[in-house]
Amino acid sequence: MLRTRSVGYALVIAGLIGGASRAETIEEIEKKLTEAYAKITSYTAKVTVDMNMDTGDGNRTTAKSESTVEWMRKGDKVLMRAESKTSTTANYGGQEMKMDNVGTMICDGEFLYSVSEMMGQKSAVKMAYDPKAAGDVTGMFKTLREQAELKVLPDEKVADEDCYVIESTPKSAGASPMPGGGAMRMYFSKKSGMNLKAVALDDKGKPFSTTLTTDIKIGATLAADRFVFKAPEGVQVMDMTKQQP
Repeated sequence: MLRTRSVGYALVIAGLIGGASRAETIEEIEKKLTEAYAKITSYTAKVTVDMNMDTGDGNRTTAKSESTVEWMRKGDKVLMRAESKTSTTANYGGQEMKMDNVGTMICDGEFLYSVSEMMGQKSAVKMAYDPKAAGDVTGMFKTLREQAELKVLPDEKVADEDCYVIESTPKSAGASPMPGGGAMRMYFSKKSGMNLKAVALDDKGKPFSTTLTTDIKIGATLAADRFVFKAPEGVQVMDMTKQQP
């Protein structure tokens, strides 16, 4: 009897230890991130992107982008405004070319508008609304599953915040959303569900682009007119809504 009890206790303890150390699945992590993100009603943040890509034969492209993001829920709709400045330097065949781009992206809950100014020329585009562009966690994971194999990596901290780390590897070279053709590592805040960091790898596994989301203020007070699109004077808006699925 004593031996039977000892074996039973050992099995219970082993089960508790095993359960405590069991890694969470992609489905479990997605559920937690979705629930956390659903609690956010508004936020502002700063997003920076640093890219340094070796395109072969001594050619290289570097870029740095800084954006301010305003995001708000309105009923079942998501509103978003992002204002960005991007500086790009391309070196091809010993020739250097620099470009600066100023852009504004507005999601009014129905459509997504993008205004870009480069070399003194402005252009504007109207596109069908895509929740993934406004941070929807469920939509993001749906697309990732369609295009990539997902893997859970060990948890890490980003700016002292505990994060789940997900690595997505394209199922095919053409399925990669990044020009490097490699994997993407994404760092999601356990507290808010937000993607705080994303590192893009080339086909050799070398990082070439890092995106960081900082200065986050959840619950920020935002004016509704910040999400109303007004075409710049003299600029014709190209309507691409009917060209998208």
